[in-house]
Amino acid sequence: MADVAVQSDGPGAIGADAPRRSGDLVGSFVLAYGVAIALLWALLYNAGVWSVAAYTRFLDIAINAGFVQLHDAQPGFIAGVPELELFQKSQEPIDIRLVFLAGAVLLLHWFVKAAQFHSFARMVDIPTGFGQNARSYLYGDGLNRLTPYNFGQVASASSLQANGGTVDQAGQVLFLGGMFALFEILIFAAVGLYQLGLTQWLTMLVWPVGILLVSWMWTKPLGRRVSPVIGPGSLQQMGQAVRALAQRPLQTLKNSVLSIAAFLLAEFSVFLIMMALTTEIIILNIDTPYIIMGVVGGLIARQIPITPGGLGQFEWGFAGALYLVGKDLPGVATIILFHTFVRYVVGTLLFGVVTVAFGSNTSYGKALALFRRSAPASESAS
Repeated sequence: MADVAVQSDGPGAIGADAPRRSGDLVGSFVLAYGVAIALLWALLYNAGVWSVAAYTRFLDIAINAGFVQLHDAQPGFIAGVPELELFQKSQEPIDIRLVFLAGAVLLLHWFVKAAQFHSFARMVDIPTGFGQNARSYLYGDGLNRLTPYNFGQVASASSLQANGGTVDQAGQVLFLGGMFALFEILIFAAVGLYQLGLTQWLTMLVWPVGILLVSWMWTKPLGRRVSPVIGPGSLQQMGQAVRALAQRPLQTLKNSVLSIAAFLLAEFSVFLIMMALTTEIIILNIDTPYIIMGVVGGLIARQIPITPGGLGQFEWGFAGALYLVGKDLPGVATIILFHTFVRYVVGTLLFGVVTVAFGSNTSYGKALALFRRSAPASESAS
């Protein structure tokens, strides 16, 4: 099926128009980590550090570990808890069964995305089986969670090439992945519009779209020096992809179903975390349509990931969308930050298993070399 005519200078592009200097790359990555920390701290600060610490039960850990002083007779680096109610909330149990279930749902989400990645690889005639393609996806996705500017996509492309694919084929796989990520956003944004009405729907999109615009302006002057895989590609390329997919209706339907399933699993994992933290005293109750739009908002906000895996961007997109329609910011921030913690723990463990036990036919060094290299497809397309 090599007639999938998708140019690879959008999200599937795997090179740059000019060689990058090491200093630029290191500086950009360090800045990206700094921005992620700043965004997470800003969310914590605005939601209330003490409230989030109590809702997540981290306050109880901090008190028992001697970091926070509950009373005068107890040692601690930070003197006193502002309100007794916060201490009482920090003593509430967490339903650890639901936390583990949320982790299992996230694992299923990533394997559904791996199956979709394999389908894309088969569509462009990369001659590998599910196991190899799944390893390519999971390795890149894990690395993407730890690095900015979609670096993990380059690692997946490098692995696909090691499996026998060409540069152009790898670029097409990544571009199709970007197309279906946009499909997920559009489908569930439409669901949110139907369920919530135009006014609330538009209100919930203000913050995520604002973050997306800031990210675009941030990366625009860096596009030639930092990463070619930070944007969604041109409208012309999107049209080519749509035409190519129209020629394969069964594969398109299959991948559409996989996208819908992956989104629902991600949304369900957020719901499970909310229920795991909810007790008779701590009531975190957000209706499903709002959670769906929160996840949509998070995905929109990290479409251009200027931080590792869009860390901070996703959380602000989710929390900002819900806050603007009147949801309690401390509660919303607690849910999404705890979910992020679970997602990173489970995702990092999965990345470690894939890397150590199965391998990926590539390495960080090879991906970095490809990340810095010129892209023949991009040059020929221009």
